[in-house]
Amino acid sequence: MNARKEMHMHVRRASTMTAAAIAAVVLAAPAANARTAFGGDACGLLSAGQLKPVHVSPGCNQKSSANTLGKVTVATWGSIHGAFVMANVYDVKPAYVARAKSVFDTRGTSVGVGDWSSFKGLANGKTVAEIDFGIGRTIVGIAVRTPTKQPLTSSKPVIAIA
Repeated sequence: MNARKEMHMHVRRASTMTAAAIAAVVLAAPAANARTAFGGDACGLLSAGQLKPVHVSPGCNQKSSANTLGKVTVATWGSIHGAFVMANVYDVKPAYVARAKSVFDTRGTSVGVGDWSSFKGLANGKTVAEIDFGIGRTIVGIAVRTPTKQPLTSSKPVIAIA
């Protein structure tokens, strides 16, 4: 599988995390070329208070794996079969950073998170939203799905997660 298809495959799996919380953790990492940012505890990035506005329970599971592009950690709050927030946190190898940005930073509107961001908007009756952003070598994809009977009234809670 080529690198672009592999990146798309991982993007499709996920996407919900508090970008603001992640950005804060990433920005707190050592600067310079070491801006890989993420230390590994994705479940610790979001609080129950951050998840409440999108109607997601605070229980979290995470898995990490390495691939040809780098390391990816996927964290999921709530239930993948109901309301959830899923975050894919990529520590991209330096050789793939430009390619990764070209895949993630093309489908939405910038919302001022990280070095670049791409908000895809609300979909599916305002119960689904996606946002991607990057800081140095770290790329984060967040997906949010609210309960069907509790759609989002605006994009603010999703952007606040970022």
